[in-house]
Amino acid sequence: MRLRVDPWATEYGSGLQLGDEGATESPQVDVGVEVANPADWCPVSPGSVERPASIYFVDGTQRLEAHVTIEGGGETFFGVMVSLAVGAARAASGSVTIETPLVHRSLAMGDAPRLFTTFGGEALEAITVRAGSQDLEFVPRPSEKPGSEGIRDAIDSQRRALEKQFGEGLAARGEPLVVMDGPLPQYPASTTALVGYMKTIHRQYLPAELPECRAVVTQLRAGERSPVFMVLGRASRYSWYLRLTDPRPIDHSLAGVVRLETLAEVDRERAVELANLTARYLPDFASPRERDPRAPQNLLPIGGLEARLRHEMGDPAWVRRAIEQHLFLQAVA
Repeated sequence: MRLRVDPWATEYGSGLQLGDEGATESPQVDVGVEVANPADWCPVSPGSVERPASIYFVDGTQRLEAHVTIEGGGETFFGVMVSLAVGAARAASGSVTIETPLVHRSLAMGDAPRLFTTFGGEALEAITVRAGSQDLEFVPRPSEKPGSEGIRDAIDSQRRALEKQFGEGLAARGEPLVVMDGPLPQYPASTTALVGYMKTIHRQYLPAELPECRAVVTQLRAGERSPVFMVLGRASRYSWYLRLTDPRPIDHSLAGVVRLETLAEVDRERAVELANLTARYLPDFASPRERDPRAPQNLLPIGGLEARLRHEMGDPAWVRRAIEQHLFLQAVA
């Protein structure tokens, strides 16, 4: 038995969060996209690849401002007032700049059918909170799912919608490579520059009956990738694994490995091109352990972008005071 450590700081969980493989089946995949015979799978080095004029990294963050209740008609519903911010970091000519972020504030709730029935089917109005010289508008976002699950779903769906909006805007401008933090949602088939970046590995995509393919992922060295494969399903994706940095002797075998994906609508040649671009250039942005607790997967531009997004949402104590002042004035009115 070998005991190995996960290099992420414990407060951020683990970069490897595989579930019980005996309880959940691997998704259906086609491993023959780039290399036809699984026995021929081996680590792929991208070789000489022309660097794009710019690389964009898109990410979003969220912050819970206050847990609240919505009361009426003898019912009590739970919600969360939340701030969300989405932006992009542009890496070009040896420097990184931040695009103007999108900031959105929501009142996330579950139990949407019961909520609308209780309040006569009327659309809930936005809550405008005065904070100094600014108005912070919290837009109600109910989810069909119940309770706390619905609140999480409302927040996640709003964040994904904002990230998609940002990614579509960059792709429409003709940017050559846009790295989206997390899985890709549905995009128009003409969108061929987007890559989804999964810093945390949640499941095994390569089937257990092809151990030679799984073994390749653990054998990757820094800057090497797996062959491209296809994840099949309602929203099929080309996908590949990449190791950003070599692990320490005490790290587990998938330390520093990320999974990437692009749309199934792009052709095979473009998918392989994107795989080579990411393998050649994303390791340049890997974060060092002394700088980021989620190193190396939390790429340096994303770490800088996260700090800017937190700033754009405003000071949390300032926002909280404004919410409490707003609710106090309502209560005594």
